[in-house]
Amino acid sequence: MARIKSSLSAKVFIILALLLTLCCLVIYGVIMLTLPRSYSIVATDRVSSEIDGLVNTLANTSITEADEVLDDFCTKNRASIILSIGTFSRVYGALDASASDYMTSGVSVSFSDVRGAAFLNITAPVSAGRELNMAFLELLPWLLCLIILISAAGAFICSRALVRPVLELSNISNRMANLDMTWEFRSERTDELGQLAQSLDTLSRRLDSALKTLEDANRQLRA
Repeated sequence: MARIKSSLSAKVFIILALLLTLCCLVIYGVIMLTLPRSYSIVATDRVSSEIDGLVNTLANTSITEADEVLDDFCTKNRASIILSIGTFSRVYGALDASASDYMTSGVSVSFSDVRGAAFLNITAPVSAGRELNMAFLELLPWLLCLIILISAAGAFICSRALVRPVLELSNISNRMANLDMTWEFRSERTDELGQLAQSLDTLSRRLDSALKTLEDANRQLRA
């Protein structure tokens, strides 16, 4: 413990390691807690939006052209649709057997050349890879904010531990270069910066004593 306290490099290493570990743990925790809910919301919203678009498209489509529209929807969303008009029914598409979660929705639709409403029973998977990517993209701004905040805290701590005393020592060295020995560096540090400050303090006292000795010798010579 004493060795770590007296070593600046060890302290900086430990601080940065702890900050990086904390950052990773926070990111992992946020993903684990938020991703399932975000994943479900994004997947459901996407399928619902696709269904709304299908209903609007079919409203301006004739019954003879509906097959192509429904087949395209099933291919794009890996879904299955049962179209019912009175006693007539037809199945479009096939479900993706690799999916684990499905969403089923029943909607009424109309065609441009058919009176009365038709009914669509739509079943679509909500566990596709793109939903997962979209959920990560939704979380990205929050994760970036967390990373920036933790990085800012780390930069502040490092600046307090390193930059500030280094600037003070730099100012002291400039004053010593101008033969100004009236400075005082108050610090209880025992690391490399503390040792450097003690060395400068010792050097300052010796130089001040040597200058005073030279001044006394010059006065004696002039006398």
